[in-house]
Amino acid sequence: MKKKLISLSFIVLIVFAQSTFAFGTNENKYQYDNTAHVENHIIPLWTNTSTAYSSLESNGNIITAYANIRPKNNTMHVTGAMYLQQYNSGRWVNKAKWPFNKNGNVFLSTTYSAYSGGKYRVKIEATVNKEVISLISNEKYVKL
Repeated sequence: MKKKLISLSFIVLIVFAQSTFAFGTNENKYQYDNTAHVENHIIPLWTNTSTAYSSLESNGNIITAYANIRPKNNTMHVTGAMYLQQYNSGRWVNKAKWPFNKNGNVFLSTTYSAYSGGKYRVKIEATVNKEVISLISNEKYVKL
């Protein structure tokens, strides 16, 4: 009886130790994860940039492209361009380009009249204090 009690205690101890180790491992799983998870998107964490995103809306043949780049310090230099791209023959082709070059926050909101239907997206290529940022928006299908 004493052996059964010791054996049972040992088994319970091992099970408890393994479950504690497993939970401890899961808790630290994201300790070195260098991304923030927002709305089912993975957004990289940058050194010089606090926020950067691009998006696209369409209403009929009018496409509105948005870009927002916010450095961590308003004195930081931001340079680059926002591109409207259309998917054509298996590749993305630039249809329009809007460059920017300034210190501090960059917010762009521009419209484009599409003359052909298809898939469109916005691409951002920027540098914030020598830190390279590349973003691609959601895709929108424009039907004319």
